[in-house]
Amino acid sequence: MSRHGFYFYHKVFFWGIVVDILPTDQMATGSSVVNCLGSIAGIVSPILIGRLLDLSGGSYATTFIYLAVCLVLAGLIVPTLKIQKTI
Repeated sequence: MSRHGFYFYHKVFFWGIVVDILPTDQMATGSSVVNCLGSIAGIVSPILIGRLLDLSGGSYATTFIYLAVCLVLAGLIVPTLKIQKTI
């Protein structure tokens, strides 16, 4: 598998969750909101990580702890999402 194929492989699972939790009549709007929030995070995250680096005196340990906490929170939130069952 090429390096680029592996890079985008995780997105299949992410968008699968988004599609599963949204009703069909709200999929376009919901996907747009998720995409917009992801873009905002792409702007805010580097600023926040840089600020954490400044506050910690250049130690990357603080940034990794922050990212680990975010990962744990996401892992706790995702199982609580209600999946729409369609027949």
